[in-house]
Amino acid sequence: MPIAISRTESATCLPPGQVARDDFPRFGAPPFDGRFPTQTERVEVQIGGDVRHSLALAGELQRVARTEQCADFHCVTTWTHRSLQWSGFRFADVYEQLVQPLAEPAAGAEFV
Repeated sequence: MPIAISRTESATCLPPGQVARDDFPRFGAPPFDGRFPTQTERVEVQIGGDVRHSLALAGELQRVARTEQCADFHCVTTWTHRSLQWSGFRFADVYEQLVQPLAEPAAGAEFV
């Protein structure tokens, strides 16, 4: 079960050794500043491993509800940017609604 942290707690508490920053520095940016990933119109997730049916999920992802949350970003280089808006699919939702019924992972599967 997720632990709910209020915005007030998020704004006042930092993990040990973290420093709050208002900017969002890009780690290792100079060598890669001119490189950008190719944008694709179709997102596809390949499912394989210990499953009955290997498959590619594309349009099926639209059946999963997107979620939004406000959370802090804690970088391993000891800085924190507070109260960022995030959105996307919960992994558990994708797994339960798409992977389990469509790919049928084997009982006791360790790698899917």
